[in-house]
Amino acid sequence: MNKSDEFISAFSVLNDQIVAAISDGRFSRVITLDKARQDLMQDLVLLAADEVDDKLFDFIELCTRQNTKMIEDLELEVEKLTTRNNRFTKAVIAYHS
Repeated sequence: MNKSDEFISAFSVLNDQIVAAISDGRFSRVITLDKARQDLMQDLVLLAADEVDDKLFDFIELCTRQNTKMIEDLELEVEKLTTRNNRFTKAVIAYHS
């Protein structure tokens, strides 16, 4: 297994764990996993050019698109929850008035 394959494997595991932690609402775990993912990216920068192949760059590009979509979806969900919470708060205030 070459360095690119090792990176892809380790990065995929971290991405899967992050997605699972977000789904479970375990956001402190997301932060820890994301830190590990950032450390892995820093290690990638230290690899020699001959240890990196096009497959790795394609993989990173795909991950970037997937992460962007996940963040957009999460932001939309937070916005919906905020709106719902604001409506509920207004209803409670109106009820007590």
